[in-house]
Amino acid sequence: MTDIYLNQELKAKYMADFENVLKVTNESWKLSEKIRQYLIKINENPKIQTLYSKFPEGKHELDHNESYLKFAYSKDIELKLFREFLPVFVGKYNQLKNSTFNYMFREPHINPNYDGEKSEIDIACLNDPDYNMVNNIRLVLKCSSKNIHDEFWEFVTGKLSEIK
Repeated sequence: MTDIYLNQELKAKYMADFENVLKVTNESWKLSEKIRQYLIKINENPKIQTLYSKFPEGKHELDHNESYLKFAYSKDIELKLFREFLPVFVGKYNQLKNSTFNYMFREPHINPNYDGEKSEIDIACLNDPDYNMVNNIRLVLKCSSKNIHDEFWEFVTGKLSEIK
């Protein structure tokens, strides 16, 4: 598949959708207040766009185990992400006790959440078959410590909002 990077046109499309995401009230898809502030800050960077995310919240211990962030990026910062940004996260979060961090690069691909029918929830990750047709990176932190998850989101937000 051909590489497709975040550009001004895609950024505008994703940001229009992000405004819809901020309005979602469905419990399965709405953003928690905790993660909302981080995503808004990250998306202020014209070279980064968040696509999917999870902040561990819930009533059960297993709900508190995983944070993830999937984001698209512009071509001009790709090497910086892979040579500087990602190694810092791998080193920082894999050295902590009971914590693992990994990332996955994905080329553009068909949206697995799109089933051919328009969802009642008006967000592109459900209604647009081309939602994932952009190079992206998924960061995943698994850890049972809420404090480490809080610190991770502060750290990732700072790094992604500043990268140029």
